[in-house]
Order: sequence, then structure tokens, then C-alpha cells
Amino acid sequence: MEDEQGAWLFMAEAAYAESIVRSALGDLDACIASLERALELVPTYAPAILALGSIDYQLDDPEQGRRRLFSLLDLADHDQPDEAPDLAEILDHAGDFLISRSDYHDGFELYRQATARFPDAAALHQGLCLCAGKQGHQDMALAAAEAALTLAPDNQELVNDMGWTLYERGEPDRALAVPAARGGAGPPRCASRREPADLPRSARGTPVIGSAAPAATPTAQVQISPRASAPARRT
Repeated sequence: MEDEQGAWLFMAEAAYAESIVRSALGDLDACIASLERALELVPTYAPAILALGSIDYQLDDPEQGRRRLFSLLDLADHDQPDEAPDLAEILDHAGDFLISRSDYHDGFELYRQATARFPDAAALHQGLCLCAGKQGHQDMALAAAEAALTLAPDNQELVNDMGWTLYERGEPDRALAVPAARGGAGPPRCASRREPADLPRSARGTPVIGSAAPAATPTAQVQISPRASAPARRT
């Protein structure tokens, strides 16, 4: 049985890899067909779910895109975290995609649910901090910033996020004190929280979206390693 499941997964990975090639060539129909083939082989293959969801959003079908991206959360409910070591990262890629579209409403809800499932993932708390702040949920943004910094206290980008969150709450004195207290220098880099293009991403991992920005190339898909596939069982 395990050998058979491994064979299905190998074929799903191959179909997903083919979709990346088709996306790079601008062949949207073939790209989608390859992704759908991957899910026919392994319905829980997370990279294909993420890629199809990103395409749905770009083709003006946000309801279907939302269903696909949020279905990634269901995988976390059905599998133990140690059986899905990549799923937190995949969820963060999904959130990054929503942030890149300034879709902070869906991003907020995705990250809120993701942090409940993966409370030890600093990147997910960072995403929640940003989206909560953009939605006006300043208390939740601060709590998320604190959680992220507790998990990764030496991450300077999280220090910046903490400072900017305090600044948005109307606490500039506390904001300016954060970098010094954490061993940094100067005020928090407030611009990093203002626009998606300027977000600090090195701690979170930047999704590779085709070869151009999604707004310029509607056929682009969020791409990650074909091996970032857990959980992926044929059902």
C-alpha cells in the first residue's frame, strides 16, 4: 500500500512540475490541467491546491480561490503536525499571496486560523500581525507581534514589526524603545508595514509567483517545491 501511495505521489509531483513549466510558457489551460491532474492523483497535494487557489483569485473567482486556500487548513485538522512538516510554510505562502493582492480580509482570517493550528510558527504570527493591523484590529496585531517575537527573538524584522505595531496603536515612545531594547539601532522601519511590496519577507519566505507580478501576469501561479507536499495521501 505504501509503495502504491508513493507512486501516486511521485506522479502528482511530476504533474505539478509540469504545471510550473506551462505557467512559465504562458499556457494557462495546460497549467491548470496539470494541476488538476495532480489533485486527481493525490487530492490532498497541498502545492497544487495552493497554485490553483492563486490562479482562481487572479482570474476573478475569489470565492473558488478562497475555498481552495482555506481547504489547506482542513489538512492540518486531519493530520498531526509532525506528519505535515511543510504545511505551516505552505499556509504562509498562501497568506503572502493574499497580502501581495492587498486582500487583508482573507489574509487575516487565514492567518488567524493558521496560528491556532500551528502556534509555534513565528511566520504565521507575523502574517497575522500585518493583516490584523491593516484590518484595524490593533490589540490582536500586538498580540501576534509579541507571539512572533517570543518565538524568534533575534529576528530583526519581527522587532521592526513590533515597533510599527506599537506606533500604529499611538504609542510612539514604546515603538522607538523596541529596537534599543532588542539590541538594534534606530527607530522601527515603519515603511515595512505600509505596502505589500515593502514587506519584510526574509523571515517568512517569499513565494515565487511566476516570472512577474500577479497583477501583470494573470496566469501566474504561486510556486513552491514539488516536494513540499505533506500531507499528501491518495483517498
